[in-house]
Amino acid sequence: MDLEAAARQSGVIPSQKVDSFISCLKYPSDYSWLLTVPHPTETRLQGDLFGDFPIAIVDPDGKPRCKHFTVLILNNTCDLQPRRSNFVTAAPVLDFGSYSQSIAKKRGENKAANFLKDVKANKVFEILWLPAFGEFRDGAVVLLDRIGAISMDIYESALANNRRIASFSQNGFFFFLIKFTKHFARPESDEVMRHN
Repeated sequence: MDLEAAARQSGVIPSQKVDSFISCLKYPSDYSWLLTVPHPTETRLQGDLFGDFPIAIVDPDGKPRCKHFTVLILNNTCDLQPRRSNFVTAAPVLDFGSYSQSIAKKRGENKAANFLKDVKANKVFEILWLPAFGEFRDGAVVLLDRIGAISMDIYESALANNRRIASFSQNGFFFFLIKFTKHFARPESDEVMRHN
């Protein structure tokens, strides 16, 4: 994915902010500019990271499995306002060190090394790599293919109990939007033929 071209063509980045965003992209191995401490005045932001949040997935046997994770909130900021929605959508966040060990066991060291290099460079569509923050000293991965819907009451409780861990910077938010959009709305291959 050519991030500079995506930034210029996305329509989600105001034209007066594109150059600032592109300047951050010139350092692909340093994503430290993505995150900040939780925003001091805006408490309901798309992309905020929360600790101790339940996410459920359905396993291969069709059984729901629920576990608490740090999560990235996916709802648009306006939909996070009180009484706007009954649910919030979130993606689980895993420690990059632990994730790396798991991938190495599944794929073997050599294949894992190449894949993890791509993950850290944010070249894998369904994974958003984040730099070190909070307890994630090796960075973290957001699994965009494991999104869950959670009651808004749990989100409200997390806000009330100060479980926000981080927010995106302005340029980090633009990066998140491009990555999120590219994962969910990228064009299909020309080989996919649909009925007219």
